[in-house]
Amino acid sequence: MLIQLLLTAALFISATCDIFHHTWSIHLHDEADAHRVARDLDMVNLGPIGIIPNHFLFKHKVHPRYSEANSGRLTDSIIEHNDIVHATQQKLLSRKKRTVSSEAAEFNFNDEYFPKQWYLYGDFNNVTGGSRRS
Repeated sequence: MLIQLLLTAALFISATCDIFHHTWSIHLHDEADAHRVARDLDMVNLGPIGIIPNHFLFKHKVHPRYSEANSGRLTDSIIEHNDIVHATQQKLLSRKKRTVSSEAAEFNFNDEYFPKQWYLYGDFNNVTGGSRRS
């Protein structure tokens, strides 16, 4: 019961306000060494961000993992480093799955030839059904 209450509260908080993470997206100058910059800032270099050149994800060692307030002062001090072009504190994003109503799922095409296009009926992704029909 307590776990369910905590999960509900966490979902409510994340839905009503921004939750900031203890990681920063860091854009470095071309010649900068990411590990050295992370050590200078008392952070950990978690590695490059995808294939974007000179962009790295840094984690702060003592900053709380989740916070309702962004760390503007800390971000400003990170940006002051000579090897950093830009830094952004990461925040959690909520994702919601869209639902399709049953009325929207019924397709009403105004096309006189649609009934003759048998491969469009039923499952719209049915590519194997076409080979079975003769």
